Amino acid sequence: LPPSAVGDCFADILFPRIPDDPRATLFSDYIVSTYIDEFSEFPPAIWASDNIKGRTTNACESFHFHFSKYFNCPHPNIFVFIEAADEEMKKSTLKIRESEKPQLWQDQRG
Repeated sequence: LPPSAVGDCFADILFPRIPDDPRATLFSDYIVSTYIDEFSEFPPAIWASDNIKGRTTNACESFHFHFSKYFNCPHPNIFVFIEAADEEMKKSTLKIRESEKPQLWQDQRG
């Protein structure tokens, strides 16, 4: 959902479904003032995107999705888990080191 459509989506789809309860109204007001309004603490421009390569904008969900591919059961053996965690640590370390290297750009046109 593009950031510009979040407010309309909330108003058209979610707002009509809010129960007639003061607590629900209070929570809805909090959501709007914190996440929906353009000048809120976390406006849609920060978290909403219709043009992302991943399937989620949540880094934790993304990590869990990729990490769970190491396992073929919900409760793996501890040694399998440690091996997967070690592999992820190596990948992360490599990415960090690559990002810290100075970028040496050379003109290849001659």
